[in-house]
Amino acid sequence: MEQSDIKQKVFYDYCKRLIDIIASSISIIMFSPMFLVMMIIIKIEDGGPVFVLQTRIGKRGEAFYFIKFRTMRLVAEIVKNDSENETFDDEMFTPIGRFLRKMVLDELPCLFNVLKGDVSLVGPRPVLPYVFEKLNEWQKQRNFVRPGLTGLWQISSNKKNNLEDLINMDLEYVRRRSLLLDLSILLKTIPIVLFGK
Repeated sequence: MEQSDIKQKVFYDYCKRLIDIIASSISIIMFSPMFLVMMIIIKIEDGGPVFVLQTRIGKRGEAFYFIKFRTMRLVAEIVKNDSENETFDDEMFTPIGRFLRKMVLDELPCLFNVLKGDVSLVGPRPVLPYVFEKLNEWQKQRNFVRPGLTGLWQISSNKKNNLEDLINMDLEYVRRRSLLLDLSILLKTIPIVLFGK
């Protein structure tokens, strides 16, 4: 790698991290009233925990806890944690949980992961440990960078629920990553979140 390429990469990483810190801090403050309301509703609904901590694999294959609002009933959470199946019956979700998932609001607490540095706003989606173990060495290059809350797969108009497609888009992001690409992905993510898609 040439000296200029190294400098560009260092500059990109520095700016990206700075943007993550500023954006997540502002978002946490701005959404704090919503946080409080959601926490109260989730707690009142069945008395269970407000948050769930999911083990995910991040940069360089390091594990971290991904924090989300709990959207499933207590028994369903136990079943989910003991299973590799990510397809669940609609009845396993709480009423508020179904709403939070539809509007992608269950991942608002992940802003704390961004602030901490576990994830970035944009990057490859952090995968579960059992998924990471299935990847070959080439595919694991997606973990050369910090994972993100949104990425190329999330904004794709023809995305399929296919692990290979997701990994290929993650690898494409790693190759093409830039501040301009990150901005483009963020802008395209906004309407997806707003319209619950």
